[in-house]
Amino acid sequence: MSCRDLGAGAANCAAQSGSSEPLYKVTVVQGTTNAYNYGHLSGSTFVGLRGTVLLPNAQGTATVQSQPGTTRIRVDFDRLESATKFGSLSDLRLWAISPEGRAVNLGELVLDGDSSEITTATELQTFALIVTGSPTSA
Repeated sequence: MSCRDLGAGAANCAAQSGSSEPLYKVTVVQGTTNAYNYGHLSGSTFVGLRGTVLLPNAQGTATVQSQPGTTRIRVDFDRLESATKFGSLSDLRLWAISPEGRAVNLGELVLDGDSSEITTATELQTFALIVTGSPTSA
């Protein structure tokens, strides 16, 4: 098995090549986020968003408004960086995640400098908002 095979770990590759430096470096980010039930709320709910260890300075605000049959969401982000900073990722995506783990892609974040805004909707009433990098703009 070569170092480029998917099953080979970075430590094995370093040992095979005689180098102490691994060929690949992976940063695993684990965390928790809160899901909120917007279905019973009237008016708009304002939610503050903050970065993780990958983009610690990123921040944003979301305005969530529950309506019959849909939940409208407007999010404004500041201090974002291009997903290409992380290698093969090409864009940033906004997701709604239900407490059961159902993920709904709410759309691509188009950067204007280090800012982005998106207005979208979901049928979910209880969800958390997260941003991830995506390998394609599909």
